Amino acid sequence: MSDSPLSIAASITGLLTFVAAVMAGFYAHALGLRDAVDTQAEISSALDKIYLLETETDMLNNAYLASLIRQPDRKYGTGDFKYFQGLYVQSLERMRVMDRELRTSAELVTKGDGYGRISRVKRKAAWMASRARIQRDIDERKTESIRIFQIQLAMLSAGMMKLPPTPPSPILSAPFPDRLKINNHAEISATPSQYHTPSKTSEPTPLISLPLRGEG
Repeated sequence: MSDSPLSIAASITGLLTFVAAVMAGFYAHALGLRDAVDTQAEISSALDKIYLLETETDMLNNAYLASLIRQPDRKYGTGDFKYFQGLYVQSLERMRVMDRELRTSAELVTKGDGYGRISRVKRKAAWMASRARIQRDIDERKTESIRIFQIQLAMLSAGMMKLPPTPPSPILSAPFPDRLKINNHAEISATPSQYHTPSKTSEPTPLISLPLRGEG
């Protein structure tokens, strides 16, 4: 007994539904992989930025501590230099606090174990929950770097203003030795012994005849 048209249509519909479900599953899996790659790249980029900012803070802090060791009596300076150095210390402390907050936020996303031991779903959920805040904190931290650089320029300018005036160099200020004064052409006195001009009445030089090629 042959199948009825209704059963054939139902079989075809079921087969198409199965194929569509399989394709939808592959598509969802591909989207999940793409989102996972993007999430991992964003987290890696954020961690690199945080590491660079921490390195910058460590360098500035080490330079500041070294200056205190070299010149302990000039901890706060005087005048404008004292004011700008106080701003520098405050800005440096803010940078330390911001770095600690960024590191704490990054550890909440990665759980301190990097990427391998965290499930893809958990990592993505944690990153999406704190992504905007971490990016905002990174931007604020970069702004503080610009601010402390401007404070350093102000400290340098204030320090240069307090320097005593530099005395003129003895080499550059020494007078040049008196040079021989060259008189005008009208005042130059010349004698025949100094300036020799050929006499118009001098006898011509005798010519020496050379033997021709055919002779001798």
